[in-house]
Amino acid sequence: MIFYSTEIENNIIDYSPLENLIDELNNFREKTKEVLRSNIREDYIENACIGTTIAFYCMDTIFDINNCPSAIIYKTVCNTTYILYMCTHPRFRGQGYAKRLLDDLRVHGKIILSAMKSAISFYESYGFKRIGNNIQDFPILLEYEEYEEKEYFIMEYTHSIS
Repeated sequence: MIFYSTEIENNIIDYSPLENLIDELNNFREKTKEVLRSNIREDYIENACIGTTIAFYCMDTIFDINNCPSAIIYKTVCNTTYILYMCTHPRFRGQGYAKRLLDDLRVHGKIILSAMKSAISFYESYGFKRIGNNIQDFPILLEYEEYEEKEYFIMEYTHSIS
């Protein structure tokens, strides 16, 4: 089942006792960062968790961050969803969890991301097309990516209405 950080935070706000509200929100955010740290650099996590949404694929119908093998950090701007980071725990790769998260996002229309070279074939098999190598042409991606002199593979998926 897919859970979104915005919905989880809203539930904490709606259902937590007022005296525990700040602590529970902070606990959720810290636990999220802790889980992401196993896959993402610390400085990137701090930046990527600001003004974004995180979609978690959880293996249960009740959210438990410790039982979420895959997550996507993304930001939607003007009908375009920018995937900033997608990760699946190594033990669960190849089981379709990341594809389920992409399935949920693709109905929103256009998706743009910067792929690692090793992930290009995964995205191409899903229907993404390479559209460039210059991350500086994509300010939303650049806002969250520490620009380095490295090769970028910018890819796009456009949902076609049948």
